[in-house]
Amino acid sequence: MNLFYPHSRLFPRSSYLWLVFLLIATLLAIGPHTWPSTAPASLDGAVIAPDLGKLPLSFAPSAGQADSTARFQVHTLGGTIFFTPGEMVLSLPRPVAESASTPTVVRARFEGASTAEMVGVGRLRGIVNYFVGNDATQWRTNVPTYAAIVYRELYPGIDLRYDGEGGVLKGTYIVAPGADPDLIQFTFEGVDRLEIEEQGDLVLYVPDGEIRQEAPYIYQESDGIEQAIAGRYVLQGKHRVGFQIADYDSTKPLLIDPSLSYSTYLGGSGSDGGMSIAVWPFLSILFYLDRWQRF
Repeated sequence: MNLFYPHSRLFPRSSYLWLVFLLIATLLAIGPHTWPSTAPASLDGAVIAPDLGKLPLSFAPSAGQADSTARFQVHTLGGTIFFTPGEMVLSLPRPVAESASTPTVVRARFEGASTAEMVGVGRLRGIVNYFVGNDATQWRTNVPTYAAIVYRELYPGIDLRYDGEGGVLKGTYIVAPGADPDLIQFTFEGVDRLEIEEQGDLVLYVPDGEIRQEAPYIYQESDGIEQAIAGRYVLQGKHRVGFQIADYDSTKPLLIDPSLSYSTYLGGSGSDGGMSIAVWPFLSILFYLDRWQRF
């Protein structure tokens, strides 16, 4: 599976003119606005997002624009994440000076896992429209979005749930009573090396920076109260990681919460910047035209 950016034209010139006309008509309908680097507190009913890092992740089913093995994907300011039955793929933009090059790609493969059923949970109000290619019959509209996805029975008796916000992807392994958490192993590809820091974080060193997976929070619940269980990452090979967990009550579910923080990845020496973003509550719609990655 090779990741690439297709740069071919999506539409003939006449279609581009039609899109431009449609955009102008939309702007006229909304009214004139300016977009300063420091946005005002409100903008004709728009809600200014003061902290983009707090925006929850939105999981959308893939619709053929990525590799056919991808079932879900997340688009964020910090990169794009693809979810297949056998791995999670993180695609990070390169430095601005190298924008024409392919992105940095990191894969986390679920070692020894079953072919799990993948489902979206927590239906969101927003939808996604995919307009890819010249064939309108292949376009996809009104695609639902979800607050999380779940891999059911990724390992015997073990589910994996992904959710998160901003530049943090939170994974939760839900280990049923009697299931074996030692089965959970993942191998990273696209990294130079791995390091487990003293405080327990797992650091993935990539060519243009680093990605941090926070020390796992492991716990059980009893009468609505969380009881922390001692545990940590353990290297089981050059690029393979598992968990070492202290004794716990195997008659109750066990939850393992590692969080992958990719917002600290800045893409090396290139320029990084940001801008204010206005969000209209009644426009929970995303349009994707020509920014597809295939892996």
